[in-house]
Amino acid sequence: GGRTSPRTNFTRHHAHTRGEVLPRWVAMMMTRARGPGCSGWGRGRLRPGPRTRTRCTADYPYVKPDFELDCDAVMEIQLEHLQRNNVPYVDHGIEVLYRFADIDPFEIQATYFGKRMDLGQFERFRRMMHTKQYRALLNYNRAVLLSTLQLSEHRVKKRFMVEGFRTGEKGVFEWTLTQKIGGLKDGYWYIESLISDKISFSPPRLERDDGGDDNERRGE
Repeated sequence: GGRTSPRTNFTRHHAHTRGEVLPRWVAMMMTRARGPGCSGWGRGRLRPGPRTRTRCTADYPYVKPDFELDCDAVMEIQLEHLQRNNVPYVDHGIEVLYRFADIDPFEIQATYFGKRMDLGQFERFRRMMHTKQYRALLNYNRAVLLSTLQLSEHRVKKRFMVEGFRTGEKGVFEWTLTQKIGGLKDGYWYIESLISDKISFSPPRLERDDGGDDNERRGE
């Protein structure tokens, strides 16, 4: 994965319609999709429900680690799906994140979030993403690449500043991407860790009718 511009901005939505050029990773996934459909919750649900067969389309391809995806493509997939986390169903973006997580389901002490915890079950992973440390990533407004550090030929760190959809919510997050060497997944890029580095939340100041400020501390 080569270096990218430090001001890369991921604010776009890929509303793929007829006549538009699909991103490389979307087109690749469409051609390599297994069978006529892909596993997922029914499109349009606003809450988790029974699993159904959802047809793969340009809008909702089945995304998973693949040999053809380089480091930058994997990073773009993470950001794009987190930005539209609830499309086509609630927490689909977190589900895609989990597919790319370098987590052994039989390893009790996974360090994906920077501390040892059991992440063998998706529900535990999902709950972690909804904590105050990580919720800014879900349906965020803007993400700006701050830095890229090439640790080795097969390991890269990327830091992003993310503005959440809640007014005043921001966070800095560090992804560590690693490329598998040997075995059935040789050459595949995964996410080794996602660390919440700095979180801030400054709600808007509310003005009272008398010209005062409801957020002002009493007596000051």
